[in-house]
Amino acid sequence: MATDTLYRSHNFAFFDAHHWEDWVELCCIASLDGEADVAGIAERLRQERDTRGKSEPPENDAPDGEETNGDELEVGESEGLLAQAAWATEPDKRTLQVKDWFLSLASRARLLGDNYPFVVSADNAKLNLRANSTDAHRLYIALLMMANLHYFQGMQADLTSSFESIGASVFSWLLPAHATVHRFGKGIGNTGRYQGHVWDKLKLLADDLSCGIKCRKDQYAANDTGDDGLDLVGWVPWQDSASGRLLLLGQCACTPNWVSKQHAVSVGTWNSKIEFVTNPLPVILIPYFLRTNSGGWHGATDFAGHLIVDRLRFLRILGANAANLMHLPAFGHVNTCLTTKEGAF
Repeated sequence: MATDTLYRSHNFAFFDAHHWEDWVELCCIASLDGEADVAGIAERLRQERDTRGKSEPPENDAPDGEETNGDELEVGESEGLLAQAAWATEPDKRTLQVKDWFLSLASRARLLGDNYPFVVSADNAKLNLRANSTDAHRLYIALLMMANLHYFQGMQADLTSSFESIGASVFSWLLPAHATVHRFGKGIGNTGRYQGHVWDKLKLLADDLSCGIKCRKDQYAANDTGDDGLDLVGWVPWQDSASGRLLLLGQCACTPNWVSKQHAVSVGTWNSKIEFVTNPLPVILIPYFLRTNSGGWHGATDFAGHLIVDRLRFLRILGANAANLMHLPAFGHVNTCLTTKEGAF
C-alpha cells in the first residue's frame, strides 16, 4: 500500500459512509501502532482539507452515483479559505461525522464476530488491528483491498483476478455439490474451460447448457477475447440433454460504480445472446461492506433485482474455510498491506 496516497482520502459522498469506514480501517492497518481513533481521524481529515484547500465531500451521492475525484472538488482560492475556516471554526461537526463511522465499525464487529480483524473499544472511539491474523481476517483484508483498488497500484490485476476465484467459491457454496462452476472472465489466472474469442466462448457455454445461440460472431471484433461482462457461471446439470436448468450468471465488481454494472448479467442482456428456456439468476459480487448498522442493505434502491453478495456474506460463507483461498495471489499482497507502515502523522 502506498501510504503517501492513503494520506489523501478519496472524496466519496458522506452518505456512502462505508467507503469512509474502509478508509479508517486502512489507516488503522498502516499506522505504526495498528490503531486509529476518533480524534486522530478527525484531525487527519481537517489537516488534509487545510493542506489541499478543498471543500468537504457532499453529504449526498455524487451525480449518478459516480465517485467524485479530487479535480471535481477543486474550489477557488476564496472558497478554499472559507472551507478551511469551516474546518477551523466547526471542528465538532466533522468529529461527529467520524464518531458515526466508528459506530458503524462497531456494528461490523458485532456482525462478523471473531472474523473481524479489528477490535473496537468499549466506548466506540478506537479501532485496533488484532495482533494475530487468522485466515478469515486475511480474507477480510483482501476484500478491503479489492474495495479500495485506488490505493493499491501495481496489485490491481492480482486483486481482481483473485476476487473472481473467491467468487467461484461462493458459487460452489450456493449450488449443490454436483453443480458445475466456471470462471468465464478474462482475468489472469483463468485457465479453465472458456478460452479464446468471446463468441467461441459464448457458443461453448450455449452448447454446455443445451441452448441455442442468438448472437453472431461477426457482431464482435475479430480480436475480442473478452468475457462480454460475464465473470462466473454455474449451473445444476440434469441427466438429460434438454435445455432448462438452474443457472447463475455472476459479475464481480470491484468498482464504486458497481450499480451500473448490474446490467452486464441481467436477464434481458443475456436473453439477447443465448436462447434460454429458463431465465438465469443474475448475481453481483462486490467486496464492499454494504450494510447499515442494523445489518440491512445500504442504498437498497440501487438494486436491480439481482442476488447481491457483499463483504459480510463473503465472510459468513467462506470465513470458516478461508484457508482454502490462501494460495491466491491476492494474499501475498495482504502480507504487504499488513507490513507497510506510514510515518507518524
